[in-house]
Amino acid sequence: MKSVHRAFSYSVPKNGREESENEDQVGYDEAAGRFAVADGASTAARSEVWARILVESFLSDGTDPSATNVLPLLRKRWETETAAQATSWVAQEKLRQGSAAAFVGLSLRDGGYQVIAVGDACYLHLRNNRVVRFGPVASAAEFTRFPSLVRTDGGPRSIDQRGEYRTGDRFLLVTDALAAFLMRRLERSGPKIRLPRFAKADWTGDQQAFAAIIAGYRDEGLANDDTTACVIRT
Repeated sequence: MKSVHRAFSYSVPKNGREESENEDQVGYDEAAGRFAVADGASTAARSEVWARILVESFLSDGTDPSATNVLPLLRKRWETETAAQATSWVAQEKLRQGSAAAFVGLSLRDGGYQVIAVGDACYLHLRNNRVVRFGPVASAAEFTRFPSLVRTDGGPRSIDQRGEYRTGDRFLLVTDALAAFLMRRLERSGPKIRLPRFAKADWTGDQQAFAAIIAGYRDEGLANDDTTACVIRT
C-alpha cells in the first residue's frame, strides 16, 4: 500500500502588508509525495504569479522548473497570465524585464527523497529534534541580498540533493527569512536545535498560531519579509 504523507502550510506577509501582497507561494500533493515553496522576488514583475507557476509545475509532474525544456513553457504561461494586467506603460515595461523567484521542491518516494532548489528557499530534514540535513544553503553567511533565482529568461540550473528518510521523519520547506533565522540557531546550538513549534510532530495549531510565532521571531531578529513554511510528516 502506498503511503500518503501529511503536509501543512502556513504563510504570513511582511508587517504592514496585506495577505494579497504576499509574494510567497506554497503547495503540495500528499498522494504524489510532492511539496514546494517559492519566494517571488520583490523587485521583479508579478513575481507572485511566477512563484505560483513554478510551484504548480513541480506539483503536476515533479520536473525541474529551471530545466531548459521546461522553463520556456512556464515563461509563456507567465506572459499569458500577466499580459492583461499591464494597464500602464510603466507596468508594461516592467513585465518586459521578466520575473524571478527562489524555489525549493521536495519529492518523497519509497524511503528516498529528492530536493530541487534554486536560491535561498531551503529545506530541513528532521528526525526527532535533530536536523539531519539543511540545504541547499550551507551557512548563514550565504544568505545575501542577491540570491540565485529562477528567472523567466533563464538563470542558474537547480541544485539536486538526494537522501533517505525513515517513517516518522519530518521535512520543513521555508522561504529565506525563516531559513536564515533557523540556520543561525543551528550554528549556535548544533544539530539538536530548538525547533519551531509548528515543525513538531504534535503541532495542532492554525494559521493564526503560526502568525503569532513569526511575530515573536521578528522581535528576536527574523527579517521582516514574507514568511512561508510547509511541514511534511512521513
